[in-house]
Formats: sequence, structure tokens, C-alpha cells
Amino acid sequence: MQQSWPEQRRVHHIHYIFEEQPATYDVTAEVHFDRSVNEEQMGDIPDLCDHMVHVLNELVQLHH
Repeated sequence: MQQSWPEQRRVHHIHYIFEEQPATYDVTAEVHFDRSVNEEQMGDIPDLCDHMVHVLNELVQLHH
């Protein structure tokens, strides 16, 4: 995530769920952008979605 969005603020939450056996983790990551998205950025949405899919695929590969 840092490589994909180096200038943006990233927040990661890791929750250890100890009631379940075997114990599991719930991991959440957020990327906060410095600007709001409005009509002027609508042309950027397809590229942003493609980039997000690429990052998610990399995260899935790291998991396996």
C-alpha cells in the first residue's frame, strides 16, 4: 500500500480475534486522499479502479 500511494495517509487496523479456535485476525487498511472527488475527477475513476484492483491482487498474492 505504501508503494502504491506513498504520499497519502494510510491507516491499518489489525484485530486479533481470540474467541475463535484457531484464533484469527481481521485486517483493515484505508487510504485517505487529500482532496474530495467531485465532477472534475470523474474521468480519473476508471484508472483509480484499475489501480485498486491491481493492489488488491498483490495483497492476495502476499496472503498465499
